[in-house]
Amino acid sequence: MVQSWGLLLAGIFSFGIASANLRLLPFYRGKRDNEKTKGLIVLSFRLAALSGSAVTLLILGFPDIVYGLLVGGTAVVPDKSAQTVTAGLRLYAISILLTNLYQVGLSSLSGIQAVKQRVLINDVLGPTVKIGALVILLVAGLGFYGALVANLVQDLAICVLSMWCLWRVLPLLGDRTVSISTEPAKVFKFSTALYLDSIMNRYALQLDVIFLGYFGLWSEAGIYSVVRNVQRLIFFPHYAIMSVFGPMVGELSAAGDRAGVLRIYETATKWIIRLSLPMLIFSVMFGPEVLALFGPGFSEGLIALVVVGLGNVVHSFCAATGSVIVSTGRIKLNLVNSVSTMALSVTLFVLLIPPYGLLGAAVAQSVSTILVNGLRIVEVWIVYRMHPFRTGILKPIAASGLTAAVVYAIRTSMEEAQIELSIVFSLILFVIMLLNLGDDKRL
Repeated sequence: MVQSWGLLLAGIFSFGIASANLRLLPFYRGKRDNEKTKGLIVLSFRLAALSGSAVTLLILGFPDIVYGLLVGGTAVVPDKSAQTVTAGLRLYAISILLTNLYQVGLSSLSGIQAVKQRVLINDVLGPTVKIGALVILLVAGLGFYGALVANLVQDLAICVLSMWCLWRVLPLLGDRTVSISTEPAKVFKFSTALYLDSIMNRYALQLDVIFLGYFGLWSEAGIYSVVRNVQRLIFFPHYAIMSVFGPMVGELSAAGDRAGVLRIYETATKWIIRLSLPMLIFSVMFGPEVLALFGPGFSEGLIALVVVGLGNVVHSFCAATGSVIVSTGRIKLNLVNSVSTMALSVTLFVLLIPPYGLLGAAVAQSVSTILVNGLRIVEVWIVYRMHPFRTGILKPIAASGLTAAVVYAIRTSMEEAQIELSIVFSLILFVIMLLNLGDDKRL
């Protein structure tokens, strides 16, 4: 829960600067405007450092007040738990500053289409450093605090590596002959709109754990945190593909290439479907075993695991649609979607969590996710007369359905080695799906 609060605060105090890079950097690069490219990156880091330092100092200086604001007056928290969480907030505070900085670094790498470097740093090196640190700290017996320190080490590694890589990939940052030029009005226009979008959309769908804690459902909040983290497997393919897709759409849209936008819109969606469905199957079919790793009480989250997975896979299928809206400059439309998402999410959390607890949080999150993504699909069709779904997506859907059916049959009919055989079959069919790419071999 400390991590959820920390990410929420980092998002609130980011002010959308990193997101604005994804829209403006491709535009400046397309115009070969080195001065404004350099100016945008420098300005982004300065603002991220300022805002991140402010909230970090606030938590370090007044952790009890911050804790009280986050928990609310209705939650009944044991004194020992309150002290532990407050100490955890203070320890995690520096991660908020690091998160703001590395988000600017990673978004800048994406904006200049240095996607391989971004993925390597964020999805490979960072998690590897975290796992290594976590193992060492847990073996040392640090427990809860060790987990927080491992997150801090990961954030520091990503921050340093993203800055170093950006400096190497974009030599003009160190070229003193290239002056710094900024367009503050344009930067703040996009950053403000995207900031509100991130608060009312992205973070509205992450309030589930916080609301569980707010209503005093501490044990269910812990179970739900595990469920949500397991189902994040579904997002891995769409995170990687969207880091390429957004900047490409921005450049094609600026050039007026509607056919190019439609082509990569369809291709990105097909890739996401091919890669996300096996993740859903794995997380659902092997959910009992995965949850059992965290203790016997976590089996209560199995139904929530399925519900959250369905919402997450719909979000992944429609992920490219949100990028089309933002990257083509429809900021006001995106803001309307964000307001709708926030209102719906908060309403459902308040209505469903008190009576249904864990399951209520899962249903609220999934319903909000499905409805807002359906709205975006309709909007892109009305505005651009395009959608990403063609008959070609039926093949991976059918293959995934067959996989689920066979895995279920194996698991219910065999007493021994059923898990091993199920995993092997899933991997074989997954490879077949990847090889059967048709004409869409690249984005």
